[in-house]
Amino acid sequence: MGEEDRPAPAPPAIGAAGAVPTVLGAAGAVLLTGGAWAVVLRPGSPVALGVAVTGMGLVVVAWLQLVRTPVAPARAVRVLLAWGAPLLVAPPLFSRDVYSYLAQGMVALGGADPHRVGPAAGLPAGSPVLARVDGYWRETPSPYGPVTDLWQRAVAAVAGDGVVAGVAAYRLLAVVAVAGMAWAVVRLARAHGVPPGTALVRGGSRTRWCSGTSSAACTTTGRCSRWCSWGSPPRSAGRGRRSSPAPRSSRWGRW
Repeated sequence: MGEEDRPAPAPPAIGAAGAVPTVLGAAGAVLLTGGAWAVVLRPGSPVALGVAVTGMGLVVVAWLQLVRTPVAPARAVRVLLAWGAPLLVAPPLFSRDVYSYLAQGMVALGGADPHRVGPAAGLPAGSPVLARVDGYWRETPSPYGPVTDLWQRAVAAVAGDGVVAGVAAYRLLAVVAVAGMAWAVVRLARAHGVPPGTALVRGGSRTRWCSGTSSAACTTTGRCSRWCSWGSPPRSAGRGRRSSPAPRSSRWGRW
């Protein structure tokens, strides 16, 4: 085989510069986890909240660095594990939606229709699950479909009124879902000629982050993902001409 026939090796990010995003993101995830626990143990503490927000910011910065470098699939998996592992033991932060899911499952387990009965009407006043549901959603019935009803009811049957057990069950479901999405992302990327490692760090890192503690971080990385993946206008059919730029609203998506 001649030199010209040999495939060019993928240029993965290596060395100290390539390791910086991994270490920075892992440190940010640890800070976020510690800050989340500090918020739980010391509610209202600005220092605790500041630590959590700082950790979230470090992960976003590390992710922005990572998506600008070629990444091998194996390294992308290591990065996702390093960033996601600390979040497995973090309590929910910035969002109490998981408690709404627990409450909806408890309503269904009690025999009521969660699509007609909200948590406040379907659970006893002293329920520890109801006490953690955001006040905005206590009167709101479930907007989700029958498949969601099944696993919400299953979690309620296993965890009961145990808030920690319920959150852990949803966290486990999230990990399984993220693993499935990562598997699909790699295969879709290969089918469409996109480097699998790049696809993983752009898409898989966001799904891993969303399954952790922070809906705010999920929103932030989602916006950055659209910004980083936005490219030049597509070529129109014909002699290689470029089509007219799309309006600003459609190019940037819904922020």
